Amino acid sequence: MKTKILSDKDLPDAVKILKAGGVMAVPTETVYGLAASMFIPSAVCSLFKVKRRVHSKPLTVHISSFEEIFDLTKDLTDIAKNLAKAFWPGPLTMVLPKSALVSEIVTAGSDFVGVRFPSHRIANAIIKCVGSPLVISSANISGGFSSTTASHVAGDFSGKIDAILDAGESPLGLESTVILLNNNERKILRYGAIEKQEIEKITGKLRSDGKLFYVSEQKFSSCAAEKQEVKKIAEKLYSNEEPLNISEQKFSSRGAVEGQEIKKIAGELRSDEELFNLSRQEFSGCAAKKQEIKKIAERFYQNEKFSNKYGDFYTKTEFILVRSGTELSYADFVNSKAHIPSVAALCYDDDMANVEILSVSYGPKGDSSSQFKKLFSAFRELDLNKKITIVYVRCEPNYSSEAIFNKVLGFCSRSVSF
Repeated sequence: MKTKILSDKDLPDAVKILKAGGVMAVPTETVYGLAASMFIPSAVCSLFKVKRRVHSKPLTVHISSFEEIFDLTKDLTDIAKNLAKAFWPGPLTMVLPKSALVSEIVTAGSDFVGVRFPSHRIANAIIKCVGSPLVISSANISGGFSSTTASHVAGDFSGKIDAILDAGESPLGLESTVILLNNNERKILRYGAIEKQEIEKITGKLRSDGKLFYVSEQKFSSCAAEKQEVKKIAEKLYSNEEPLNISEQKFSSRGAVEGQEIKKIAGELRSDEELFNLSRQEFSGCAAKKQEIKKIAERFYQNEKFSNKYGDFYTKTEFILVRSGTELSYADFVNSKAHIPSVAALCYDDDMANVEILSVSYGPKGDSSSQFKKLFSAFRELDLNKKITIVYVRCEPNYSSEAIFNKVLGFCSRSVSF
């Protein structure tokens, strides 16, 4: 397949592709997205396939006017209407009870659908001209770095999708904030371009699944784990079998990991109380059989067949979060690695003067909008550098928004602090 590169003058061609059941990349104000017609099941399935996205993860429906939401959802609350009034068109996705019009292919069998009204001029024009909502998912291999330029998209999907509409750099550079609205339940499912505090001015205090989302997006040795798969790990690891000291187990075969990494998985899971109440069991003191841990290791680490089947994304580079506190302590730490040629730094603009090894910055401290625009490009630049295998990342909650911090956590395999 030859992927066409279109411009904003080629809107009729884009509309034709989507109406014919094609998959293409379109610009939005957040990041570039892979788009398909919501009402053509084969197109939706093609989007899942090309993105290598598991079918247990739903897609977001994008509309070009507020009125369209009434066809897609039921029981639209006053809170939802007020949020739409405040933030639409814009980078807010509302997860709402779906109507019968929305296929379960789109919602992954859920009774809820994510809906967004983007503010990008071209995205809106395409949806309007197609004449029906589009499903749009970030234009990256599942679990990977989002695309903020057409060249990013081409790097992942050239020859695999029908077209890329190039509209320059994404204005915001970070995905939408996702909020669940279900009767009296209101909570943030994903941190994004709109800060939680701004949303709470309308909704009141919100619960947050930020940590749970982080678990679902976390890379373990550069491998992405789906939330449902993480739940399965929890059930397997804590099956009340005879005790096993996880940290002492080592698995050296290809597709396996040392026990310390398995211990890390268990530690991440233990950090989320809700996840551990899966079966209303007490997990403390429970362990797993060695055979079960080997299966988990084989499933989550460097297994190419699993990657091809389920769409897990692998980075060439290991990104490690450094919790250092100050510019100088971070610089001292990374500079101590200068004798290792394959090591680099990813940090704030403010750190660059003190860092002596290869480094890329993603914006000034405290400037979230600049960090949004540069973050994914910075990660991609270092991952594409064939000489680099380890990157030490600086990201501090005091200097980055919750959205940035959670995103960085998701791309890092582990953290070090001192």
